[in-house]
Amino acid sequence: MKKIIAGGILFLGGICLYLGMYLPALELGLTLGGFTTPPGRIGSALEITEGNKPMIYAIGCMILGFMLVIWGALKEELTKTYSYLKRKLINLWKNNLAEKKEETGNSN
Repeated sequence: MKKIIAGGILFLGGICLYLGMYLPALELGLTLGGFTTPPGRIGSALEITEGNKPMIYAIGCMILGFMLVIWGALKEELTKTYSYLKRKLINLWKNNLAEKKEETGNSN
């Protein structure tokens, strides 16, 4: 439950930071007279307002928050799936080793 709450706070904080950088850059981009083509109007406005790093931090917070929410909500299911797959892979590995031993025993 703690991971879900922390992830939600990070996710919402990332959205607030993203909008806090994007909306002023959008407003400046509309009034911008000259801009270069690769970044465009918004990219040029973000460079002018120095909002590139906060945008990256905001996206990072949103991704981290989303991952924490998913991890907190699906931890039990992910643990069950992991242990099931682990048992299956171990059994496949043991069967493969047993088949190789039989093949080497029959060839002698």
